[in-house]
Amino acid sequence: MKKITIIFFSVFLLFALATSAEAALSCYVGSGSCSSGGQAVLKMSASSNGHAELPTYSNYSNYICCSGISGTSCSSGTAFLKLSATTNAHVERADYYNYGNSACLYPNSGETITCNYSTSCSSGYVCLASISDYTNAHIGNCSAYSKKVCCTASSAPTFNFNVSVNPASSILNQGSSVSITVAANLLSGTTQLVSVVAPTGLPSGVSSDAYNPTSCNPTCSSSLKINVGASTPTGTYSNINICGIGGGLTRCVTYQLTVTAAGTQITAPGITTNAASSVTTNSATLNGTLNSMGNASFCLVWFEWGPTTSLGNVTSVQNRSTTGSFSASISGLTAGQTYYFKAFAKNGGSW
Repeated sequence: MKKITIIFFSVFLLFALATSAEAALSCYVGSGSCSSGGQAVLKMSASSNGHAELPTYSNYSNYICCSGISGTSCSSGTAFLKLSATTNAHVERADYYNYGNSACLYPNSGETITCNYSTSCSSGYVCLASISDYTNAHIGNCSAYSKKVCCTASSAPTFNFNVSVNPASSILNQGSSVSITVAANLLSGTTQLVSVVAPTGLPSGVSSDAYNPTSCNPTCSSSLKINVGASTPTGTYSNINICGIGGGLTRCVTYQLTVTAAGTQITAPGITTNAASSVTTNSATLNGTLNSMGNASFCLVWFEWGPTTSLGNVTSVQNRSTTGSFSASISGLTAGQTYYFKAFAKNGGSW
C-alpha cells in the first residue's frame, strides 16, 4: 500500500445559481371571511397577541386567507405552523415538535410549497402571519411581530431517474452465470413506478432470468441473473443494454460481458501498486502495473484510496486486455493530509 501527502493548500468555491418559475401564491388577513378566490388557512382571535384555530373551526373572525393553493390538506401539503390545540391555541414553527396540530397549504397541481421563518420575507415569498416566538407563541398579522411566517409556491421538479448496474461488466466462462444488481435512481421529482425490461443485445447463447422484482419506485434495485451457454462464442460484448421504463421515460445503461473458453483454467491476476505521480495541491495520479492476466483474456483493474488504511474510495473500473501499467486521476484532496491507495485486479477466476 502506498501513501501520498499533499503539501500545498488551495480552495476553490463554485456556486451554481438556479431559478424556478414561481407560482402566484398570495395571502392576506381578512375579517369574517375571505374574498373570492381566497381560502381560509388559519383563523386568529385578534390581529395581534392572538390565539389561533384551524380553518375548520368558527370561533375567531380574523382569517388568514390565501389564493394560489388547492386547499389546506396536510396530506402531501406543506405545514406552515403547528398549534397546541385545534382552537384557542398557541403556535410554533412547523419544524418544531411540541404541538400536534398542523396548519397546511396544499399546492396546485405541478407545484410545491416551501415555508420558512425570518424577520422579513425574501423575494418571491409572501407573509402569512407573524408570531411572538418560535414556540408557545401568540400570533398576529404580518405587522404584529418581528418573526414572520413566509411561504412560496414554485413549479415542482419533474420526475427523472437513471439506471445503473453493478458490476458494470463481468468476465464469465462458457456455461457459467452471474447475478447483477440493477438500480433505478431517483434524480428529481416525486417517485413513480419504474419497470425494468429484459436486456437487449445479449449474444447468441446468453439468456437472462426474470428480474426480482420486476418493478419498483426509485430509488430502488432489482436483481438479474445472466446465463452464458456452453456454446456461446468467446469474446467481449459491449453493447448489452439494460433499461427501465417509468413516468413516460426510458433510461438505459450499458453492460459489458466477456466470455472465456470453458476449458481455460483461470487463476488470480498479478498486480503491483506503484508510487503516485503528478501530485498537485488537490489532486494526484495513482499508478499500478498488471503483471499477469491469470490466463484470462481480460482483466478489470482499479484503485481504492482514502485518508486511512481502510481506504473507502474507489476509482472507475478499467478493462484491460494486456498486461502493463495503468493509472487513474483523483481530485478533491486536502493539503497536508496523507492518503493511502492500493491497486486491484479481477478476472473470471478471482471473483
